[in-house]
Amino acid sequence: MDYSRTDESKTLKRQSLLKACCDLEYLLIGDLRTMLSENPKAQSRASLLFLLDRLIQTLPNVLKLSSEDGYLKSVVERRPNWSRQVNDLFQSNVDCVSSLRLVRNCLEDDGSC
Repeated sequence: MDYSRTDESKTLKRQSLLKACCDLEYLLIGDLRTMLSENPKAQSRASLLFLLDRLIQTLPNVLKLSSEDGYLKSVVERRPNWSRQVNDLFQSNVDCVSSLRLVRNCLEDDGSC
């Protein structure tokens, strides 16, 4: 069995999945930005919750994929001395997901975030 071909195939699949997740993230953030710029309505709360749920679901996948075979891994491979900054960036994104969870839970509980 040709393991290099299998590894290459897995890498391509992960890169394709990463691109799909990043595209979804971009769309969700754009939708969220649009909703937040409009006047609040009763139905917008449910829509905000939906968007936040999707972001909270998508962002960890983006982080995982970007650190395995994505840009974070390639940056560290090319510039090993940047590993601290890459780790800081990764942690900032983890913190962002935690903040989104807090906002989402606050919005669901009483909406007075």
